[in-house]
Amino acid sequence: MAVVNVSVLDDRTDQSRINKRCEWIRNSGTSEFRIVVNESTLLDKFFTDLKKRLGDDNKIGTLTILCHGFGRYQYPDEERKKSPKIRGGFGLEFCKEGVTLANAHLFTELKGAFEPEKAAIMIVGCGAAVEETFNVVPSGKEKASSFGRKMCIAIAKASGALVVASTSFQDIDVNEVTYLKRERGVPVEKTEKCLDPGRWEGKVWAFAPNGTVKPFFP
Repeated sequence: MAVVNVSVLDDRTDQSRINKRCEWIRNSGTSEFRIVVNESTLLDKFFTDLKKRLGDDNKIGTLTILCHGFGRYQYPDEERKKSPKIRGGFGLEFCKEGVTLANAHLFTELKGAFEPEKAAIMIVGCGAAVEETFNVVPSGKEKASSFGRKMCIAIAKASGALVVASTSFQDIDVNEVTYLKRERGVPVEKTEKCLDPGRWEGKVWAFAPNGTVKPFFP
């Protein structure tokens, strides 16, 4: 049995869309593969394609998900005319349906797909693990409650893998990489956009399938 690391990119992380051949994973190695999804990819199809690509002889070590985190606006004025602040913890912009507390149970599709000793899902999305209640406007008449912590625990329980996520917004750089490609036998210089997630920002937490939550130190 081989253990492979899988990296999944939702290419809405950059408006111009990231080229599939670029380096956009946190860890490099020979035993890995990458998948690109977007607003047209159904979650069910993603799970099916992932398991099909794994085959019968491979197990996942680390599954890294790189995507936007959903947020809600918090306004500094009652009229909502001033620039608002975005508060995270309202799910992930991942595949067509997105991932929220309501559908986190769908990760049961990956139950048994992980190598038990290394099983981990790294969610590189802004404020993915945030859970708080705040006033949408200063008066407090309208409140919003995020659910990131509960969602991460639900994904961990459903998948049987440790889930790692941060309560902070993540800095992701979009770099340009230039390379030579032969076209009709002639070397042609090409430039592509590549995504670099870099290091974790803020406090990072590990959510175990048994419901325990501990700080994670990358």
